[in-house]
Amino acid sequence: RLSHISPMGWFWPTSREKSAQAEATLLKDYIAAGKVRFEEVPVAKGTIHTAFFSPDAADRRTAIVMAHGLGAGLAFFYKNYTSLVTSSPHPVIAFDWLGMGRSSRPPFPQHPPNPV
Repeated sequence: RLSHISPMGWFWPTSREKSAQAEATLLKDYIAAGKVRFEEVPVAKGTIHTAFFSPDAADRRTAIVMAHGLGAGLAFFYKNYTSLVTSSPHPVIAFDWLGMGRSSRPPFPQHPPNPV
């Protein structure tokens, strides 16, 4: 079971299943149209949940990368993807930071090793 503390200090329990359901609901139009591909990118301490929009983009040398803020997920930008995908020849890539969204949640130290 996962938990989340919002920037406002509120705490609520959540789960990977609820996160997946929320993301699927927000991105349902892209999923249904086959306009997004999800991939779990392996890293040293787990995986980074990543979405690739406009996989048929003409120019693959440059991408638009969407990075959310603290406590959010890649679905946070769901209202922005349509205009980005339709107005640009570049692929749009969004990811969840390690420990947030649907990415892995490795144990992080709770206290810095050398407090200042």
